[in-house]
Amino acid sequence: MKSSILTMENIKCHFPIERGIFKTKQSVKALDGVDLNIYEGDTFGLVGESGSGKSTLARVVAGLQRPTNGRVFFRGKDITPLRNQESKALKISDIQMVFQDPYSSIDPRMLIGEIIEEPMLIAGWGKSERKKRTEELLELVGLSKEAAKRYPHEMSGGQRQRVAIARAIALKPKLVICDESVSALDVSIQAQILNLLDDLQTEFNLTYLFIAHDLGVVRHMSDVIGIMYLGEIVEKGMTEEVYQNPLHPYTKALVSMIPTIEHRIHNRERIVLKGEIPSPMKLPKGCRFHTRCPYKMKICEDINPKLQEVEEGRLVSCHLFN
Repeated sequence: MKSSILTMENIKCHFPIERGIFKTKQSVKALDGVDLNIYEGDTFGLVGESGSGKSTLARVVAGLQRPTNGRVFFRGKDITPLRNQESKALKISDIQMVFQDPYSSIDPRMLIGEIIEEPMLIAGWGKSERKKRTEELLELVGLSKEAAKRYPHEMSGGQRQRVAIARAIALKPKLVICDESVSALDVSIQAQILNLLDDLQTEFNLTYLFIAHDLGVVRHMSDVIGIMYLGEIVEKGMTEEVYQNPLHPYTKALVSMIPTIEHRIHNRERIVLKGEIPSPMKLPKGCRFHTRCPYKMKICEDINPKLQEVEEGRLVSCHLFN
């Protein structure tokens, strides 16, 4: 039986702001009560529209953002407080992140070798150790040793993302967060990077938190999938089960929009959601999705449903299953 590597309990992230000439105080509720459990060696896919809170959740896991409320456990150890030096060291060595944009996530003034060596330098590795490990990493991600002497502007977007991946796995982490790590790349390059991530996971038994807005990409990569909407997870289950039989109305709409050539779902009705995702500064009363839901009932306007188990391994937050 697989053991849990990451557990999040009731994570909330509210950002206070002041608006207008009267300095009215409001808060952006980027995350509002997220519970999450990721098992060692798995890829947990997180999907949702822009503004749903995916990147904020990634930053909380990586220790780049302190939650307003809730706790984060890594292998059973509470790593929520950022003040604790032991927690910081743990996050540097065991939790790493690959960001969306390879153009801005690495320093253009540093050589590629220096970029990959940086986490090892922070961790106190010696010069010869760093050089040897850098050469190994360049080979692992499909780049030549000579690339260490080049600058980021001399490389393509796909090559830069390979450098970012090499830097992320330099200290042999247990958990790697991929935050939209292929969305800025051409489709052909996306496939190469996804295959590289897959190969590295097999070789080093990595666990991934894979964040994307493309359910098709997540289907290819993930073992378990979570669907986010306005700071909440509204559905969770095994990837193929969610893809073949979506339960939440929001998940149904996302799945219906995936291009496919498979005959068995060729005639699936396409669900087009009306309106935009509401502002996290002014969340709708009741169910967060009711303003766009084609199955809306009266209760949806008054009560926000809890995430509940509707069948083994399937969790859904919707009044249709009460």
